[in-house]
Amino acid sequence: MRMRIKDYAGALSDLDKQVNKYPKFAETFYYRGRVLLLTGHKEEAKKAFEQSRLLFVSEGYHLHDPYCEMFDEVFLDDIEKALAHI
Repeated sequence: MRMRIKDYAGALSDLDKQVNKYPKFAETFYYRGRVLLLTGHKEEAKKAFEQSRLLFVSEGYHLHDPYCEMFDEVFLDDIEKALAHI
């Protein structure tokens, strides 16, 4: 929500808290990467997207419901598109 209202510092603070508590969620790193990209931190954003991809395809977790698309659900394609644009 903070990212949507352009409170980027607050968004990063919230995402950092979430990373500390739940370090294996791919969505957290994806949205952290988006905020970092919006604030001009391309290298950090790239690392966050790469971590998101790693968690998504291997050892981590991501939102998924086989019956419907979940709000703020991130797909592998989203992560790869973000990486391609850096």
